[in-house]
Amino acid sequence: MKKIVIVSVILIIFGIIFASSSMLESDNSDSSELEKQAIEILKAYKGIDGKGESMLGAIITAIDEVYPGQNIFLNPGTNISWSAVRDSPFSNTYQVHLEIKTSQENSLFIWKVDVDSKKVWSNQAGARGMLNLLDQT
Repeated sequence: MKKIVIVSVILIIFGIIFASSSMLESDNSDSSELEKQAIEILKAYKGIDGKGESMLGAIITAIDEVYPGQNIFLNPGTNISWSAVRDSPFSNTYQVHLEIKTSQENSLFIWKVDVDSKKVWSNQAGARGMLNLLDQT
């Protein structure tokens, strides 16, 4: 009788652990979708008035100005990566990072994006500069 109780308890514990891990995995996929959404909101951002060039277009233009006559995007030594992390566990605000590594330099831009309101801002100099360009047009 004791063996049956012990086996039952062990099965219940494994069931709880399995259910908990499944819940965490589903939370991660929701998070992943929100991270992607934050990145897309930033790329599409067109300034306060919503008119003019997008952030992605402005970034491409700025890179072309820094590397005139070179197609830095086709250079195998160039690595461009986007990522987003939740800024606070209690909001839908994300830090969106753009990291550009070239043979000449490494740059990191960090913006904050509120997924609900689609508001974009930054306190980092380079990222703030890009926002200022778009907000002035």
